[in-house]
Amino acid sequence: MAKAPKSLREEHDEMRRFVTRLVREGGATAEAAQRLERVLEIHFNKEESFAAPPLGLLPRLARGDFNPGMADALAHTDWLRQNITTLLAEHRLIAAAVEELLRAAGSQAPSELVTFAETLLNHSRFEEEVLYPAAIVAGEYLKMRLAERRAIAAL
Repeated sequence: MAKAPKSLREEHDEMRRFVTRLVREGGATAEAAQRLERVLEIHFNKEESFAAPPLGLLPRLARGDFNPGMADALAHTDWLRQNITTLLAEHRLIAAAVEELLRAAGSQAPSELVTFAETLLNHSRFEEEVLYPAAIVAGEYLKMRLAERRAIAAL
């Protein structure tokens, strides 16, 4: 079974570590960081477990490497189609939590925090504009190839 791409998992882990560090440092931002941490953890777990695994098949599919065992990914793409509005709503919750974090940090927010906020918000946009559609397209491609294979077998 395909897994979420390593690059995506590592990016999520890097963001988790940054927010966890903010929580541990305490201060004005710790409480806001803790709220962001909760929202991110729920969201990232859904993505890594359900939405992103079909993306792990893309390099193989792009090379023309297809096998019927890849059909397992269809459960993920079907899940994504059914739950995309929830994921998008979670992106809005993440954006609100980021805004709260920046407000808590005040006008003297460290540049590292501002950069993190921009990176996280861009990550959400990238998922909406590229990753989620790519996962759905991968599922549609798999369905097409499986149907093609069944049609050939029926001859």
